[in-house]
Amino acid sequence: MELLKETYENLEIVYEGGESSREAMNRGMEVINEIINGPYQNVVVVTHGALMSLILKYFNNSIGYEEWRKLTNPDIYLISKENQEYEVGRIWM
Repeated sequence: MELLKETYENLEIVYEGGESSREAMNRGMEVINEIINGPYQNVVVVTHGALMSLILKYFNNSIGYEEWRKLTNPDIYLISKENQEYEVGRIWM
């Protein structure tokens, strides 16, 4: 768990056989950016908790290891955009 915690504090760390949190975040954001720039108003994206937490971190840098630990299964977050500003909010209680 300490090694995982470190990946949220230093997004560039790569453990053997894996990818950095930054690489995973960028991979997830490629899909999110396709959606943002696409024609749809409302989209549902399904992913596992680790990648979801990194995508959420992209929009809100304060999200990290502790927020990942608090995820439930399932969990639902809403990322909304208004006036070029993004807001992240948990909607699953």
